[in-house]
Amino acid sequence: MNDSVFNVVVTNECNASCPYCISEQTPEVCKDYSEFNFCKFYKAIQYAERSGILTCKLTGKRGDPLCCDKEAFQIIMSYVRERFPILELQTNGTLLNEEKVKWLKGTGINLIAISCVHYEESKNTDLYGLHYPNLIEVVDLLHKYGLSVRLSCTLIKGYIDDHFKIDEFLEYFKGSNIEQFSFIPVGHNGDNIYAQWAKQREVRKHIVYNNIKANGTLLRKTPYGGLIYDYEGKNVYIADCLSGTVEGIRSLIFYPDGHLRYSWTKPGAIIF
Repeated sequence: MNDSVFNVVVTNECNASCPYCISEQTPEVCKDYSEFNFCKFYKAIQYAERSGILTCKLTGKRGDPLCCDKEAFQIIMSYVRERFPILELQTNGTLLNEEKVKWLKGTGINLIAISCVHYEESKNTDLYGLHYPNLIEVVDLLHKYGLSVRLSCTLIKGYIDDHFKIDEFLEYFKGSNIEQFSFIPVGHNGDNIYAQWAKQREVRKHIVYNNIKANGTLLRKTPYGGLIYDYEGKNVYIADCLSGTVEGIRSLIFYPDGHLRYSWTKPGAIIF
């Protein structure tokens, strides 16, 4: 199974103001987000397909893809809908209402990855800088329309920061039948204010994953170090933020200006 992901950056607009924003910690390599280069996009899709990549993720650079123009989003989806079995949207979840979810279902998206830092609305609201919805209600809405869900929890000191709190997080969603969970420590890259904030609040990985590693069943290990466990009947993924590997490419990243890259942090990692 190919674990690489074809990331399509559709916007640099965002409605949140996360103090640890990983996109703000990575260099800006796209010159223009205003127009999408569909000619080169088609070539990038060919490259991803011939590399055996199965997952296409709609995402943003310093942005949430749900801030993208609907018409542009639908055109992008028309290119990838029949080419990748897993079509994923990564979002902070705050723009997901019934009208939006119904529309997303019609575009062909089949997996919604929701970023969060806690199971409590107030904790997420505190860090995202805007009103955060009740996650159980959002998950129920997505399931109503047949969409699969991954809750991607960023581990931050003072929020979810030890193995007890991971267990609390999973217990909170016990009845929601969420397909996947991921727990990834807050990352820091460079030395700007976002990286400094994250570095001061990073968690100790060798302790935070204790219960999962001791009591879960390891299902798969990805080439770049990510681990997938069956933990108390739940699919749980753990990894480092922005980790890479010399054995293969973790991410292909297509930017609207037409460039295809394979690293979020190294400007020289460009294919065309």
